[in-house]
Amino acid sequence: METTTDTPYKPFKEEATDALLDKEHSLVALGAAADTVKLATSIDDAIGVLVAKDQGNPHVAVRLLGKGGTVKVKAGGIIAKGARVTWGANAKVVTLTAAAGTYRTL
Repeated sequence: METTTDTPYKPFKEEATDALLDKEHSLVALGAAADTVKLATSIDDAIGVLVAKDQGNPHVAVRLLGKGGTVKVKAGGIIAKGARVTWGANAKVVTLTAAAGTYRTL
């Protein structure tokens, strides 16, 4: 398994066949097997955004987070301009709650 990459895009396989179909622009997390990804839940560490998935093909393209630039993501609700965001249970970006706590933000 690769531990570094110079490009903002990386190919992976789906953890479950066609689980990511029609989920472009959703956040993904590493799957249980090497080089696999799944939809990110609020308790996962999101690694990137799904950018391409073809039906029946287990391979997907992921835009890695932290590689600079901008990337289109799906919103899980209304997000005010300048608001801090995180990801929710449905792999979509949501406004960070005002409650005290420790959060991972994008």
